[in-house]
Amino acid sequence: MKFLYCFDKNYNFQGITSINSLISSSMSKLSIYIIHEDPDSIRKSIIDINKNNFHEIKIYKFKKQSFEFPRVKGTNVSEATYYRLFISEYLPEDIDFITYIDADILCIKSPIDEISKTINLMKKNNLSISATTESVGRQEDISRLNLKQEKYFNAGVLVINFQSWNKKYKKNEFIYNLNKIKEKILWWDQDVLNYTYDGEYFELGNLLNYQIEINNNFDTKKIDEEVIFLHYLGNTKPWSFSGLENNYSKYYQTYFRKISGKKYHLVSKNLKQDFFKFIKLLIFDFKNIEYKFAFIQISLKTLFLNFIKKISNKINK
Repeated sequence: MKFLYCFDKNYNFQGITSINSLISSSMSKLSIYIIHEDPDSIRKSIIDINKNNFHEIKIYKFKKQSFEFPRVKGTNVSEATYYRLFISEYLPEDIDFITYIDADILCIKSPIDEISKTINLMKKNNLSISATTESVGRQEDISRLNLKQEKYFNAGVLVINFQSWNKKYKKNEFIYNLNKIKEKILWWDQDVLNYTYDGEYFELGNLLNYQIEINNNFDTKKIDEEVIFLHYLGNTKPWSFSGLENNYSKYYQTYFRKISGKKYHLVSKNLKQDFFKFIKLLIFDFKNIEYKFAFIQISLKTLFLNFIKKISNKINK
């Protein structure tokens, strides 16, 4: 079974963790394709998690595009979110079906059977893409993108009929639509894909794209026993200081430990907020921190590196 990832070095740890979770949860041999802006930055990590060469893993370097991607400058999102619009330039043409997975998704249990069922039903219903509906009748998306139907899907997990996808790419539909709605784009290439398919997709079961956010309730028992792909939505991720204090981070941190040997993966984007969050964790939640010394050590190092980065940016200005 074939899987696809698209990310850049800002998401190296997250992408490798996701791939490791996919491999760990699947007994079958997998073909995994990665489109990346700097393949050398992840090549050793890929070799390490596939040391027995059981799986086929190929990494492609993304070619710089001549135009500017909408809503990237001044946001926390990089142009890598648009890479999958160009996958036809990289992947083997003879691929039949492939499953795309966001780098902020963990594989909790084997997806093989459910994806196989999905592919068979897609063939039966003659639909070329499968995704999980995010909203129905949400006017802000329907009117903004001028959709003819009322469904809008989340593009974190996509089962793709690649032959059908290639036909659209060769007709230049994805790039044409990107340029057509670029002034209206809010959710990056997800908007482009929704505009392109406009409700014509097969419903992907939510166990294959189980979406959780830090402030929303989620079913721990369901995650442990039923969920296949766990998708971390929103700006607050399990590798942030805010995310770490929430029980939902344990799934990500557990898989991260398996590949890194480190106890925590922490990223600091806002030095001041993250420092106070660190102090709060020390005072109010320290008893719930599983690896206390490692948490302090890694937190201080992460904050210090962010501080040095801020100073360096000021000097360079």
